[in-house]
Amino acid sequence: MKPQTPKDWCNTAMVIAVALGLAACGGGDATVLRGTAATGAPLVDAQVSLVCASGPVLTTRTNTAGDWQLTLSAQRAPCAAQVNADPLANGLRYHALSASTDGGVLNITPLTDLVVTRLIGAEPTAWFATLPPQTLRLYQDSQRIKAAQTQVLDALGLQSIDAINFMGSAFKAKPGNPADDLLTALQAASQQTQTTHASLRTVFASANGQVSADFKSALTNAFFAPAGGGSELMTACNICRFNCQFDKDKWACLATCELLACAGQE
Repeated sequence: MKPQTPKDWCNTAMVIAVALGLAACGGGDATVLRGTAATGAPLVDAQVSLVCASGPVLTTRTNTAGDWQLTLSAQRAPCAAQVNADPLANGLRYHALSASTDGGVLNITPLTDLVVTRLIGAEPTAWFATLPPQTLRLYQDSQRIKAAQTQVLDALGLQSIDAINFMGSAFKAKPGNPADDLLTALQAASQQTQTTHASLRTVFASANGQVSADFKSALTNAFFAPAGGGSELMTACNICRFNCQFDKDKWACLATCELLACAGQE
C-alpha cells in the first residue's frame, strides 16, 4: 500500500469534512411537531391539518395510538391544528393552537378545542376553514394560550389541576393516563347531563360563559372518584403526582410531592 503524502491526508480530511457537513445539513435542522389526537380513546387514521402564520398547509394522519407528527420547514408560528375525526367523533373537528414552531407537542382533543374556542370567541371549525395568516399572529403569546387553558379548567370546576398543560405535554391515549382519564371523564359528564360539545363551545365562545352546575358536578365526580375516569381517588397527594406529569423536571416534582402532599398517606 502506497504511503499517503501530506497532500493526500489533506484531501482525505476535506472529503470527510464535506461528508460530515452534508450529513449534518441533511437531517440535523428538521423541526418536528407531534401530538396525540384523542377523546379518551385515540382518534385512529384521522386527518390532521396544520396552518401556520407562514408556509404551506401541512397534513398527515394519526396512527393506531392517535399519535401524529409533521416535519416543519417554511412554517412559522403561531400554528393552528385541526383533526377531522369523522365518523369517530360524530363528525366533529377538534382544534389546537401553538405559539411555537420550535418543535415539541401539540395535542388535539375536545379540551384543546374548548381552549381555542375561548381564545377566538367563536365556533372554531368555521374559523379554521377560512383562516388567514395575519389572524394567527394574534396568538403568538404562549402565555395567552396558557391563560385560556386555565380559564377552561376553572370554568369546568377543575381548579385543583389548572397547572397542567394538556395541549402541549405528551400523553398516551389509554386508561390510567391522567390526561386521557380527564378526556374520558369529559365524555362521561357529557353523556350523563346530555351536554353536547357544540353547547360547550357556545359557553366558551361567550365572554363570561358559565358551565352548568350539573355538568361540573358530573365531570368532577367522574374524574376524581374511583368509579370515574381516574383509576384512584384524587387526594392532594395524587393531584400533586398528576400535575408532575406535566412538569419539566418531573422527578424533582415527584420528590416534592412525597415530602409534602404524600407524607404519611401510604
